[in-house]
Order: sequence, then structure tokens, then C-alpha cells
Amino acid sequence: MKGAGGWLLSLILLVTACSAPAVVQPECERYVSDLTFIAQAPRPPGSAHHQAVQDLCAQRFEEAGYTVERQAFATGVNVVGRLEGKTRPDEIFIISAHYDSISDCNGADDDGSGVAAVLETSRVLAGEQHARTLVVACWDDEESGMRGSRAYAQQARQQNANILSLLVYDMIGYTSDQPNSQQLPSGAERAAPALTELVKHSNLRGNFIALLYDERSGAIANDLLVALQIAKVPALPLEVDPTGALPPGVLGGDHASFWQAGYPAMMFNDTAYLRYPGYHCESGGDDIERLNHDFATGIISATVLATRQTLNPSIK
Repeated sequence: MKGAGGWLLSLILLVTACSAPAVVQPECERYVSDLTFIAQAPRPPGSAHHQAVQDLCAQRFEEAGYTVERQAFATGVNVVGRLEGKTRPDEIFIISAHYDSISDCNGADDDGSGVAAVLETSRVLAGEQHARTLVVACWDDEESGMRGSRAYAQQARQQNANILSLLVYDMIGYTSDQPNSQQLPSGAERAAPALTELVKHSNLRGNFIALLYDERSGAIANDLLVALQIAKVPALPLEVDPTGALPPGVLGGDHASFWQAGYPAMMFNDTAYLRYPGYHCESGGDDIERLNHDFATGIISATVLATRQTLNPSIK
């Protein structure tokens, strides 16, 4: 991490120097404004608000300068924006979230927080030139089995697309500093004993973001972890082998579609039902008032910082 942190520190000094040009940064107010719109009503596929959020994704990507595609598949529509790299356009990094929700649940955390994060991340990175290509995506029909991301990943594999990795924002908004607010999944001590002890040492406080990744995403994940430290966001990393025995719940997200297609992938997650009473509206609503917006904005800021390095590998 020390080596990775060096380029980040240099970049921060460059950005904050008086003579340096202004660099666009994530704004909590913009994130909250988008989240408020997204989470005002449930978004099951086929509903009016589902269409409205699909349109919002397309509009924001277009306004920012991305080439936008609405990728139709059997049960829905993905909204995909592409910002072409200047010197290494065939090398692709994807940042994404799913815009559908279950019926009768506003889905502020699941996954309104992720969609609002994608919109803000895409805005900040769009005004810059990058060596590699950035793809931003709002996946559809995740709640029925990651159908949207699976359709995209399968098509990408057929086209032999060179996807360096995918990052999924899948629930990034809920925290709790209360002791014993964080549960551990069955089998966690066996699958990840060191991480289990770390969570227990914090008196099971649910105040961190989990970063799940595979070995091939390790370098990008390391940059994300360093950036999270700079943003003062507690993080819990978990590297897994998608081809081996996996801890419970690891395949529950759009990252799994890319693993299944043979691509590297990562996921940010606040651990969902292991922490959040409002998950799928099981105990109260999944509403915006329950979420920690500063926490989510910190994750976005860290993602932007690390993504600049991923898209521009000459930065040291």
C-alpha cells in the first residue's frame, strides 16, 4: 500500500497547489439530490418510476458527454455510457449500479445509493481526458437474478472486450456506530478469520464499507483502499477466488455476472441485511432518511481518486 499511496499523495498535492487548475470533485448535495429523486418511489421493472430513473441515467450520461446506449435484453434495459480513452481506448474500466428495486420498497440504499453514486462519479470524471475508456452503467433487473449485468457481460465476452475490471456500487449508504449492529454471515470465521476478528474487535459496529474483489482486480482494489484511507472511510477488504469455495452471499450482486463471464470484478457493499434493518423493507422502509450521505460521498471521492489512476496508468 505504501507504493500505491505515493501517487495518491502526489496527486493530492498537485490538485491542492495554488497554481494547479481546479479539479472537479464529488459534491454531497448533488448526490443527495439525485438520491432523493431516485428513492421517492419503488422502481420494479415496468413501473413509471423505473422508466423515470432509466431516463435520468441516460440524460445525465448524455449531458456529461458520454456516448449512450440503451441496451435492451429479454426482461429490461441497461443504460450504458462510454467515454472513449484517448490513447488506450480498447482497455475498459466499468463503474456501475442497478436501478431497479423490489416492489413496494423505495430502495434508497438498495440501490438508489449506488445509482446516485454512479451519476456523481460519471459527472466528475467526464470533464477530463483519460488514456483508457471509462464505461458507466445503470443495470436493470438485478433483483430478479442480475439479468441486466449478465446480458452485458455475456455480450462483452462474445465481442472479446478487454475489460480491466468492473466496480459495482451495491448499497453504500447505511452505517451504524452502535456496538453489535453488525452481524457476521454464517461460516465467516472459517472463510475469513482475520477479517472476522477485525469486525469483532470493533465491537461489531457497522461503520465500514466492504470491498469484495478477486485477485485479478487486486491492483485496482489496493488503489481504492488507499484512497478510502485518504477519504477517512473505514473499509474492510475481502479478496476471494470466484472459482473456489466462496463465503455466503458473495455471488449476490452484479459483479458475479462478470466473474461468470471470466472478467475481473469488484463490489462495494455496506453488508446489506447483515447491518441494515431496512434491507428490502424488512424492518421499516428503505428510505433516504436512514442513510449516511457523508459516508457515501466519501466512497465516491475515493473511487474518483483511484479511478483517475486506473484510467491514466502513467500517473505516479
